[in-house]
Amino acid sequence: MEIEDLPEDLREMVEGLRHGSNTIECDVKDALKIASDVDDFRERVCCEIDSLIGEAQEVKNTVCKEKVHVVIHLFEGILEEVAVHRREDKAREDYEKRIIEAYGELVDEQHGKDEILMTEAEVVE
Repeated sequence: MEIEDLPEDLREMVEGLRHGSNTIECDVKDALKIASDVDDFRERVCCEIDSLIGEAQEVKNTVCKEKVHVVIHLFEGILEEVAVHRREDKAREDYEKRIIEAYGELVDEQHGKDEILMTEAEVVE
């Protein structure tokens, strides 16, 4: 198969890899050259790896044409804030809408009360 045989969206993705894709080894070595100390090195590597993971996810989404669903467990602080807003139904509904807008759709059949389904996920710490 040749690149010309691919649909336009896949062809653009493959051509983009030639120009912008980096390997982990190159990113780590670049971070080592640029970093001022060990903490700076760690931060730079983490940033580059996150970028590569995002790029890999975009390639997977383009090629596989599937939505990515990630279930994350929210930290206790948000859960405690939700509990505070449960005193008044309207306030709770408004607050939960803001959480849904910020973090994704609530899982219909949850395995735990703190799970949220993400369609375009970000790592939340």
